[in-house]
Amino acid sequence: TEEFILRFFESGRGWELFGAGSFAACAFLARHPCGAAIFAAGAAAVGFYAVRFRRNWSAPAWYVAGTASILGAFALYLAVVGAWRDYLVQCFGFVLAFAVERGGNMNLGEIAKRFFPFNEVLWLVDTIYSLLPLFCMALLLLAMRRFFGEAAERNPAVRRRALQYVMLALAALASWHQYYPVPCVRHLYWAAVPMFGVFALFAERLWRSGRCGRWGRALAALLLLTGAIPIAFRFYYGSYPLIKYFPLRRTVDLPGCRHLWLSPHERELLSSLAGTFEALPPEIKARGFFNYTPDAVFSVAFPQTGFKHKMFVNWRRDVYSDYPESAMNYIFTHRPPVLTQQPMALPGYILLWRGELYGLEYWFYSPLR
Repeated sequence: TEEFILRFFESGRGWELFGAGSFAACAFLARHPCGAAIFAAGAAAVGFYAVRFRRNWSAPAWYVAGTASILGAFALYLAVVGAWRDYLVQCFGFVLAFAVERGGNMNLGEIAKRFFPFNEVLWLVDTIYSLLPLFCMALLLLAMRRFFGEAAERNPAVRRRALQYVMLALAALASWHQYYPVPCVRHLYWAAVPMFGVFALFAERLWRSGRCGRWGRALAALLLLTGAIPIAFRFYYGSYPLIKYFPLRRTVDLPGCRHLWLSPHERELLSSLAGTFEALPPEIKARGFFNYTPDAVFSVAFPQTGFKHKMFVNWRRDVYSDYPESAMNYIFTHRPPVLTQQPMALPGYILLWRGELYGLEYWFYSPLR
């Protein structure tokens, strides 16, 4: 989205804004809060463009049209399949409840701690994550001041350059919302990725300007080094196990897991479970596979020919207040094979298989008829 908007600022071609809006819509469908924030950041930058460049209102129209083209098609699909209620409950209701619960129940002090996490993990690592949004805001204010300044009034090129900085700062700040509600180092890292680029740009421009002096340049270099420390931590701890155990990983030939590189324990569990399922009588397999665990991979690992698989994932009452009762009603009505993470007394069912993976146990039940 940001790339297409920056290209539009240089070329003025409306189709590039259409592409920017389309990508913002795709981001929304992939991760709703991120997509909404990215769309808002782009809309703000395009709005500034429309106001300052001869009130060119066709620009926002192109941007909104690109977004609407994707979201409109998706909304039509939801209407056709009758999934609007589930979509709203799962993607908005549940997310809101989770954010309120894990975010300190809307306590302003708790919210501030999550957006400025100075003391959640390692202090040095957290410091850079707390400073990055401040640098982005500083760059935004400086760019806005230049965008509306006298030099921009006289020279459109200055205005366009300032608007590019505005767009970059807005895009980086749009990612800041991911600090909330769980500011663990993993959330902070992926949320801050766009901010690292803006931070480096801010430091580079300050360095080139010559206004910061020798000590200012040393401080900028130190801050850049500080920003590299958490990246090095994440690279080492994230990549070392993957590289170390990669020779042990192999792919499996299961419908929902084909071409995935799995560890020996993962392959053994899935292959054993699949073999147990395939050995069932055809009339029982035709009923599908009920996944009564919180792991969605089991819902797609064993699709059957001629069976339109439903997405069963046991999130207890977190999403649907009556989920356990509805699940039991479905099981006793349709009598499918059932996979659980705890032993269950299911009348008319027999335990066929039991497995363990990473300390979690699994039980697989089959109906007697």
